[in-house]
Amino acid sequence: MLETRIYFLKNSFQFFSNTPSHRDLKPENLVLDKNGYAKLCDFGFAKKIGRLGDRTYTFCGTPEYVPPEIILNKGHDFTADLWALGIFIYELTTGTPPFNFNDNMQTYRAALRGVALQGFGSADRVSRGTKEMILSLAKEQP
Repeated sequence: MLETRIYFLKNSFQFFSNTPSHRDLKPENLVLDKNGYAKLCDFGFAKKIGRLGDRTYTFCGTPEYVPPEIILNKGHDFTADLWALGIFIYELTTGTPPFNFNDNMQTYRAALRGVALQGFGSADRVSRGTKEMILSLAKEQP
């Protein structure tokens, strides 16, 4: 199982490093095709960052999915999508994003504290391996 996750993450890293950064990955931006496969849509915030190591400083994205490096204006690259993927997986497994407040500033403050401090709600619904994957993705510049 660990080898499968490493393979997935390695290939995701290669995929993200060779494509534009989506910068707004969330469930609402996935649609199913006629065969039931998920397709990413809404590339309004997408940007080709450039070479590995290059950064951009645009503040964009949906508050529940914005990583700390965007909130703190440290500059970001495709790893912002890895953070959002971790938040996305969290939402798929728990039913709600970890940072879900009526006030965007509260959401941003919670994101800066991190997923680990938010917890996973009912622990019996989320496997240890899933928690580890979420925590490895949803950290500042994974």
